[in-house]
Amino acid sequence: MAKIEVEGTFSRRIGNYVIYELNGQMIIRSISGFSSTDLYHNKKYEKCRQNAHEFGKLSSQCKAIRMALKEILPKSNNLAVVNAFTKKMRSLLLFDTTSEKGKRQLAQALQNPLAKTALQYYPFNPMNPLGLEPVTLNNTSLRFTTTALTFPAQANSIGITTHFLFFNFITNESWLYSSSITHFQKATLPETVTVSLPDQPKAGSGIRFTLVEIAFFEHTKDIFIPLEEDASKMVVVLAVE
Repeated sequence: MAKIEVEGTFSRRIGNYVIYELNGQMIIRSISGFSSTDLYHNKKYEKCRQNAHEFGKLSSQCKAIRMALKEILPKSNNLAVVNAFTKKMRSLLLFDTTSEKGKRQLAQALQNPLAKTALQYYPFNPMNPLGLEPVTLNNTSLRFTTTALTFPAQANSIGITTHFLFFNFITNESWLYSSSITHFQKATLPETVTVSLPDQPKAGSGIRFTLVEIAFFEHTKDIFIPLEEDASKMVVVLAVE
């Protein structure tokens, strides 16, 4: 790169050099970077193409899952929720050992039991993870300890809801089934709670995620008021089938 003096009009590009103004001075430097032609065809950028192909499809699937869970995910610090989930799901591509790099996909990765195990106990809210494990699951209910729960200052009760999310990683279709909410007061909260799972779904295909949603409330005169700030809400994956 060098500084030059130019009078009148001038060409912005001469051979392999570009000329431009910066802070009132004229600068000439060699052309660097890469062109779109290079990006799509040059072997040098093959890894970039592979990553872009996999990441594009994975991102759209992560968005579809988040939209299916839109009503239960915390609204606070949404960007952290989005980025953490995308990062987690991208790490699962390593479990697709049958597809070549650049063509790996979650539909194949989640056929691997290790991928399902890696996703178990994933907290959708990275600001407030909760060590729920181990959770006891059966066909109709789940049981877990509450000793790790930390109540926000204004909360005096919790509401627990369980969910089944079916997600088809081929079509991106989703089905969400939810239980009724079960409330517990802080003063009488047992060390171990048992809550019901949703009724057995009549429709849904693909991977089934079992989730628990724990939200904090202010209980006043038999009314449970959800906290306006929901950064304390927890939504955790309990099982992947």
